[in-house]
Amino acid sequence: MRGRPVKDLVLKQALLGALDAVQGDTPVTPAAPPPVIDEARIAGVVVAAIQAATPGIIAAAMQALRSGDAVAAA
Repeated sequence: MRGRPVKDLVLKQALLGALDAVQGDTPVTPAAPPPVIDEARIAGVVVAAIQAATPGIIAAAMQALRSGDAVAAA
């Protein structure tokens, strides 16, 4: 998801903070309580990210299956 455009600044900061925390880049130490984020916007961003990643995942799986490396596709 890193590098994908996110127009909502608050949502972008929340997503980048969560990504950094998961990857261990920076500790999560918010100075203030996190802002309230609309669940519909979060769901929309997640769906868009999954839709954007799906063609690449499918292509990689198909290539692995065609090359006989079925373990890589699993």
